[in-house]
This record gives sequence, C-alpha cells and structure tokens, in this order.
Amino acid sequence: MMNDETRVWIAAADIGATHVRSAVFTGDFEGGSGREIQCMIYRKEALCRDGADGMVVTEQVIRMIQDVCDEAGCQPDAIGISTAGPLSVGKHSIKSSPNMPYADIPLRAPPLEMAFPCPVSILNDASAGGIL
Repeated sequence: MMNDETRVWIAAADIGATHVRSAVFTGDFEGGSGREIQCMIYRKEALCRDGADGMVVTEQVIRMIQDVCDEAGCQPDAIGISTAGPLSVGKHSIKSSPNMPYADIPLRAPPLEMAFPCPVSILNDASAGGIL
C-alpha cells in the first residue's frame, strides 16, 4: 500500500510507566472530512527497563513505530507521541519521571526526527487525553 495524495498516515506511540503502545492510523482527508480514520495496526510491549540509559526506550519507540508502519505498508506523514511526564521545556525528552527507570529519555530531537522524515509532536498524556 503506497501513500497517495488524499490518504494520510499517522503513527502514534504512548509511553507509559509499564508499557509502550504503538499504532498507525489512516484516513482519507480529501474534501476536509477526516472522519473516516481507521486504526490499521496496534502493538503493545512492556517498557524496556534493562538498558544503560533512557536511549533504550527511545530505540524501542522508534522500532515499534517502524514495525507498525512496515506492517501497514506506509511511511508516516506525521507522528504523535503521548507520554507520562514531566517533559523538558522544548518537549524533546522525558525528564526525571518518577514512574520511569531513567532520568532522561530523549525523544524528538534528534532521535525520532532523524529516524522519520516527518513532523513529530509530543504531549504529556494528560494533555493528549484532553484533546480527544
């Protein structure tokens, strides 16, 4: 399945204290409807806790996003990440979360932005839930 001009592919990941979830969604946004959004692939794994630093979680997120996109046969047009916080001021990393085993988990720049040539948005999970 290839990206076409009206179909948009959104990859997502949710980083929690115990699990990482990833998914890829698609929808046909021709005419601005955007109402026919489908979750194509969904995966859940235990949060990696046995690495030397938070980069192991970053690598897990990148791999999981790539896996769901590969399975769907797409490249993401955008990526959304929700996570337990707190987030750094520029929303580039998770900083000193009391629920996670690492002091710093780098996300947006450079790891995710280097792995995927598309916009990456990161929100605290409470803020992301409020948008819905």
